[in-house]
Amino acid sequence: MDELGAKMGSMLDDYNAVSKRPMSLVLFPFAIEHITRILRIIKSPFGNALLVGVGGSGRQSLTTLATAIAGYGLYQVRSLIHPSIDPYLYVSIDLSVYICTHTYV
Repeated sequence: MDELGAKMGSMLDDYNAVSKRPMSLVLFPFAIEHITRILRIIKSPFGNALLVGVGGSGRQSLTTLATAIAGYGLYQVRSLIHPSIDPYLYVSIDLSVYICTHTYV
């Protein structure tokens, strides 16, 4: 686990070196496990996941890091529309990860 943590730490440093929005993450063992799960999901054919948790739990940050490690593009879609309209209908034919956040105003 120590080697994996060191490798993920270096990947985070690589991401921060080229990113416009660097992240300061603490990669504790539970976070590393989640990053590896997200990586396994997005690297599998037609892989998709619904990450559920309270605000500030790290879903977006860990997904962003996993996407950078996988070498995929990341697109963040924010929806400020009425709840009856489905904002999650997105089709991607390239290797991309879409983060959809839904905020009701």
